[in-house]
Amino acid sequence: MEVANEIGGIKTIAFCAISTGVFGFPKPDAANIAIKTVNDWLNTHSNHFEKIIFNLFSEGDYKEYINVFEPGK
Repeated sequence: MEVANEIGGIKTIAFCAISTGVFGFPKPDAANIAIKTVNDWLNTHSNHFEKIIFNLFSEGDYKEYINVFEPGK
């Protein structure tokens, strides 16, 4: 995000859920790390990006991200 922040005009950024498939990185950990990292950055760099996309590979990835965004669902 820092590099994108340094390049003028970037208003949308996307992150892929990598290594949660055949490489076996735990999906809950991946979702928590990605969302926490983005939120932490945004807390100190507000109003820079208009849209942040989490590009997910599977329905399982999607469910984990939803669990982080909406705990208890």
